[in-house]
Amino acid sequence: MEKYLTTDEITSFLLKERTQVSEEEKMVAERLVKQLPNIPMASQLKKLAKGQVLTGTERRYVELAHAFAIKESAFFGQFEQSNNYDLVQEKMKNLPNQFSYEALDAAAEKEGKASSTNNSFGMDNSFYNKNIRASLSRLKKSQTDLSYVVSPEYTDFQLLLSQLAELKMNVVFVIPPVSEKWSDYTGLSQEEYQKAVSKIKYQLSSQGFNHIVDFSQDGDQPYFMQDTIHMGWKGWVAFDKAITPFLINEQPAPSYHLRKEFLDSSWANYRGDVKDYLKE
Repeated sequence: MEKYLTTDEITSFLLKERTQVSEEEKMVAERLVKQLPNIPMASQLKKLAKGQVLTGTERRYVELAHAFAIKESAFFGQFEQSNNYDLVQEKMKNLPNQFSYEALDAAAEKEGKASSTNNSFGMDNSFYNKNIRASLSRLKKSQTDLSYVVSPEYTDFQLLLSQLAELKMNVVFVIPPVSEKWSDYTGLSQEEYQKAVSKIKYQLSSQGFNHIVDFSQDGDQPYFMQDTIHMGWKGWVAFDKAITPFLINEQPAPSYHLRKEFLDSSWANYRGDVKDYLKE
């Protein structure tokens, strides 16, 4: 989490114009401080977590920190070099001359097959060498007790949905699969994973987030996954095919209706039939 959070993001959150602190903002501040004890602006975040608005003096301090963080980012950013464009140009040579999803799927299968020759899981060779090979025996049946059904991150997810709704953003959500070969090896229950998927989809659809692409049943397809949980060669073709209509066709304005029940810890800990949750 800390790896992907910048100081200017923290200060931007603190500097949001507010006359009172919303329940969602209190929860965000509390979660940040709890997860990252050494986080910048911790004292200001703790104040928000208590529902207290920053004073003028505190805001000026945060504004100075924000300005410094922006300048620091701009300064070091000029030294960053990327060869992403060259990499894309090189990869484009492998694309079919005429666009079609059938041709792309065939090219993806060919590349996936050539790139996953050193293991029986269909993983990318370099990922397997770097992350799996040395620990393979230790990882066997290591996830038999693992479940994603109960987690505080369902509440985190609701905080994200609250922000998307506030900004009136039209969003498509993509649910990836777990590699079936890998879950069979580690003992991760596909049944438990599907319960988590149902929970996520219910949390979305019951609040008006209706654009959902569900790939959770596709973990058994060869070359669909590149490693244990990330989309791979054929998976990205399927991804492109699924979201292209959302991108190229005009979408009606979203109509969200947020439910406070999803901010409650009882939802994060809920293991029952999701369709019964809001009835209880």
